[in-house]
Amino acid sequence: MVEWKVLIPFYYTLYTRLKDTMNRISYITTFLIPVLFVIYHFERDIDLLAVLSGFVALFSIYEIGYLKNDIVTTKFEKNPTLRLDEESYSILDENLRRIVLLKYIIALISLVAIWLMGYQVLILGSFLLLIDLTYRIHNRVRGRTALITFMVLSILRYSAVPVLFVSDLFSVIMIFTITIGILRFIEKGSRKKFHLKWLQHLCKEINQFRVLYYLSLVIVAFVIDLNSVYSILAMYYLIYRTIIYLMIRIKANKNQIGFT
Repeated sequence: MVEWKVLIPFYYTLYTRLKDTMNRISYITTFLIPVLFVIYHFERDIDLLAVLSGFVALFSIYEIGYLKNDIVTTKFEKNPTLRLDEESYSILDENLRRIVLLKYIIALISLVAIWLMGYQVLILGSFLLLIDLTYRIHNRVRGRTALITFMVLSILRYSAVPVLFVSDLFSVIMIFTITIGILRFIEKGSRKKFHLKWLQHLCKEINQFRVLYYLSLVIVAFVIDLNSVYSILAMYYLIYRTIIYLMIRIKANKNQIGFT
C-alpha cells in the first residue's frame, strides 16, 4: 500500500518530485554526482555503506518535510501544488503521524549503523535536526521569508552527507552555498508571486542565467585561485547547464523552422 512504500527512503521523492526520466537524470547530475564528488575530494577512501546509510538518514528526514508540505500545508493554501491523487492523499493524510514516526526511527537506525561503523554522527545528526526544524518553518512561512528557508534547506540537503566524512565543515557549507544555495535563492525569488522585479529581470531566461551564473563562478575561481573543488564544481555545472541551454535552443529553433 502507498503508506508503506513511502517509508522507503527516496521513494516519495521519486513518486512526487521526479516522475519522468529527464527529472531523474537532472537530479542525479545536479545533486548526487556533486555530493559524491565533494566527499571523494576530501576523503578518497570512501566507505560506500556509510555513504548509503547517510543518504538513507537524509532522505528519511527530508521526505517528512515533503509529506507535511503536500498533505498539511496544502490545506491552507489558496492555489496549492497538488502532487498526489485523491486516494493517495486520503491514505497518507490518515496515516501521516505513524509514517512520520517510522521515518524518524529509520533515520535513527541509520545513524546508529553509521556510528557502529566507527564514524562520528553528531554533526550529521545536527544537520538532520536543522533540516527538520527548517522544513517545519518553511512549511509555515509565506512571502519572501520562504526564500531564506528554501535556500537554507538546499544548502543543508547538499551538505548533510559530506559533513559525515569531511572535517572542514565551513568549506563544505561554503561550496554548496556558492554553487547551489545562492542560485536557488535567485531562481525562486524570480517567481512573480514574490514581486522582486530585479530578480524577474535577471532570470528572464532562466537557462541562460544559469549558464552566466556558473560562468561567473568559473572566472572568479580562476582569478582568485580558489580551492580546486570550487573550480571543478563550477566548471562541471557550467558544462551541464550549457548543454541543457543549447539543447533547449536547438529544439526551439527546430520547432520554429517546422512552424514556418
